[in-house]
Amino acid sequence: MIDRVRSLATNTRKRGVSYLGAVSAYQAHALRYRMFAGHLGAVSAVKLAPIPEFYFGANDVRTLTDSISEQVKQRTIVEADKILEQKFCFRGLPEAQFLVGIDWNFAPGGNLSWSWDLNRHAYFLNLGTAYHYSQDGKYVEKLEALWDDWILRNPAGKGSNWSAPFEVAARLRNWIWAYFLLAASAPANPRFLLRAWNGLCDHAEFLADHLEYHWPNNHLLLECLSLCEFALIFREFGGEKYLQRSAKVLAQQVEQQILADGVHAELCPMYHEIVAGELRAFAHLCTQLHYELPAAMKERIQATRGFSSTLRRRDGSFPLLGDSSSPDTCLRFDPTSAASGDLAYWIKTDERLDEPSTPSELALHLFDEAGYAILRGGAHQSHLIFDFGPWSRCATTNHGHSDALSFELHASERPWIVDSGFFYPWGTNLAEIPETDDQTWTSYFRGTSAHNTVRLNDKEQSEIGEHGDLKRSAKTTLVGYRSSPEEIAACGEVRPYWSDGEIVHRREISLNQNGEVTVKDLFPRSPHAKPLSRNIQSFLHFAPDLSVELSSHNAIVAHDSNQMLTCQVHSLGIEPRLRLLRGQESPRQGWVALSSSTVAPAWVLLVEGETLLPCEIRFSFLIGPHTKFASRELENIRKP
Repeated sequence: MIDRVRSLATNTRKRGVSYLGAVSAYQAHALRYRMFAGHLGAVSAVKLAPIPEFYFGANDVRTLTDSISEQVKQRTIVEADKILEQKFCFRGLPEAQFLVGIDWNFAPGGNLSWSWDLNRHAYFLNLGTAYHYSQDGKYVEKLEALWDDWILRNPAGKGSNWSAPFEVAARLRNWIWAYFLLAASAPANPRFLLRAWNGLCDHAEFLADHLEYHWPNNHLLLECLSLCEFALIFREFGGEKYLQRSAKVLAQQVEQQILADGVHAELCPMYHEIVAGELRAFAHLCTQLHYELPAAMKERIQATRGFSSTLRRRDGSFPLLGDSSSPDTCLRFDPTSAASGDLAYWIKTDERLDEPSTPSELALHLFDEAGYAILRGGAHQSHLIFDFGPWSRCATTNHGHSDALSFELHASERPWIVDSGFFYPWGTNLAEIPETDDQTWTSYFRGTSAHNTVRLNDKEQSEIGEHGDLKRSAKTTLVGYRSSPEEIAACGEVRPYWSDGEIVHRREISLNQNGEVTVKDLFPRSPHAKPLSRNIQSFLHFAPDLSVELSSHNAIVAHDSNQMLTCQVHSLGIEPRLRLLRGQESPRQGWVALSSSTVAPAWVLLVEGETLLPCEIRFSFLIGPHTKFASRELENIRKP
C-alpha cells in the first residue's frame, strides 16, 4: 500500500494534475464494471455465433495456405504438436508439461511473465493454423478443449487472469484470430463457437472499463487497439457501442506515441515492433471493412514501416535496446517467430514489410526525433545501430535504460557487439544465476555499465528510481553526420544528469566500404572546468557465444568457429587499462539477457583510466575469416 502511495505521489509530481485525472478516470470506470458487470446490456444476445468479415473468410483459406511455404507450415505444426501434449515453453525457461489439466495460474518460480504468456493464448493460433495446414481435426479439438477449460476456470472479471488490463487486451487480440480460424474450419463445433463468442464479449466489456489512461505508453495504445478491433469487426452485433470512444483514444495515442519519424516514443525496439505490427495490420483491416481512419493516424502508421524495415537485419532479427527481450508473445506479425509468426502470411502480401535486407552500398539512416542512426552496408553487410537520443519520449519512462551513445554491431550474418538486453527474474534463481535480489538485477541491466557506452566518474548517465522510473535524465544531442560512397558516420554527445557542462562525452561512429568500423570517444575540456582527474570507463559487450581473448598490444580478438573480429584500442591523453570480464558478481558485470527471464555470462571489455581532460579513446573493428588475419595478430594473445 505504501509503495502504491509513493508511486502515485512520484507520478503526480512528474506528470502533473493530468496524471491524477487519468487515475481517477480509470478507477471510476473500474468501479462501474465491478458494480454493473453483466448487467450493462452485454453485447452478446445472439443464438448463433456471428461470422462477419475479417482478414479472410472460409473461401479464402485455401488460397492463403497455398501461398505459405512448407517450411513455415512445418514449423507451425511442430509447435502445435507440443501443445497437443500440453507442453509449454516461454521466456527461455525449461519446458513445462501439464499431464492432466492446465493450471492456468501456474508461474514457475513465481515468474509472472511465464504465466502471462500461458494466458495470452498465442498458441491458440498455432493450433488454428496447424489445422488449416494439415486438415487434421485433432488441432481443432485441442483448441476447443483448452479454450473451453479456460473460460470455465476463469469467470469474467474474477481471479488473477483478469487483474491486468494489458493481458486481457493481448488475450482478446489472440481470441479474435482464433475465433475466425476456428469458424473457417470444418470440424468446428457451433455450440462451442457460441461460447467463444460470449467469451469475446466478456473481454470487450471488461476492457471498455479498464483502459489504463494513467499508462499512456504501449499499454494504453494496445488496449484501445484491441477494443477498437473488436468493436469494428462486430459493430453490427453490439460492438458499435465501444467504437466511438476506443477509436478516439486510439487515434490520440497513435499521434502522441508514434513520432514523426515513425519510431514509437518509448524508444524500445521490441515495443516499436509490437505496436507497429499491430497498427499496420489494423490499418489493413480497416481498409477491408471500409472504415476510414483519420489522415494523421494513417500517416503515422505508415511512417512506422521505414523504421521497422531499417531496424531489421538480414536474418530478420532486430536490436534489443531498452526493455527489449526475445522472444515475446505479443510480437504476432514477425515471420521469424515460432509463436504465431505465420500470421504475417495470413494478411495480404502488399501489407507486409519487405524482406529484411542490408544494402551492399553504404547507407546512413537518421531518425532524428527518436535519436537513432542506423549505418548499413559495406563489405560485410554490416548493420550498426547508434543511440544518440534521450531516455524516452513517452509520458511514462519505465522502459528506458541509461544507455546514451550506446551501439550494436551485427555483420557477416551474426551479432558481434550486443546490448545486454533486459532481465527480470521474478524471484526465480536459476542454477546458473547467483542468488541475489530481483532489484539488483534490474538495476544492473538498466544501468550504464550494462551497455556499450561510457561511464564517467563511476556515476550513471541518468538517475534511475527504485522502480525503474527516471528521476533525472542525461542530455543528448546529435552533433553531426556525414555520408559518402566510401564512408558514413554519425556523431552524438551526452551530458550526464549530474554534470553542469564541465564534463561531456562525444562519440563518433563510422563505417567504411571495406567493412571497417571506428568508434571514437572524445572527452573535451570545458574552458570553465577545474583541472581535476576524471575516471573514464568504457564498456564493450560481446555476443555470449563468442570466444574473446586479449593481446598484449591493446588488441582484442573475438571469434566463433568461422570468423574473427579484431578490435584495436588507441588512446590520446590517457593510458587506459584493458580487462576482460565474464559473469562477474562484485561488481556485477559480463551478463547478457537471452530473454526477459534468462541470462548468460558473456565477455565484456572494460577500458578504464584516470586522466585530466581532454582525452580520446578510439576502437577500430575489423571482421573476416580466421585466415585473413596475419599470424602475428594471434602470437601475443593471452587469456585474461
